[in-house]
Amino acid sequence: MRWLAAIVLLVLISACAGNPPASPAPTSPYRLARLDYLRLLADCLTESGFPSTFNPADESISGAGGLTVSQRDALRAASTECTRRIDPSRLEPPPPLTDSQWRARYAYLLAQVECLRDAGHDVADPPSLETWRESDAAWDPYAYLIEQGRPAPNTDILTCQDVEEKPDFFDW
Repeated sequence: MRWLAAIVLLVLISACAGNPPASPAPTSPYRLARLDYLRLLADCLTESGFPSTFNPADESISGAGGLTVSQRDALRAASTECTRRIDPSRLEPPPPLTDSQWRARYAYLLAQVECLRDAGHDVADPPSLETWRESDAAWDPYAYLIEQGRPAPNTDILTCQDVEEKPDFFDW
């Protein structure tokens, strides 16, 4: 009975020690949710000699700049090895989107355009779903604003990328 109490205590301690990984969406081809993967990747890169910090606000990993070519190659190799240990399926190309996912992605695009317009940005109408899909999603409202010389500030970008219509598969 003592060993059972010790196991329960160890599980509780380890759960409280950090953020336990969240399960990805049920349809995800990956072992971990995206934010957990990125957090573990930053930790692994740091352990591999490349001090890295994960920023959950913009889902980025940052580290020391000014790396030489050989250091960048070593960082790339460390990143690949870390991914192999953390979630090896992320080394494979993602599966193609289903028709339903393309429609959800397009609805998300339209919601972002509306959000940007509500924030005062003059964004052109996006192409039709069919045209946009045939172009492999080449049209992007943020790139459009940059091309027009009127880039949206980061606060607007982050707000509009976080609209309710954001598909769950974007968090894979």
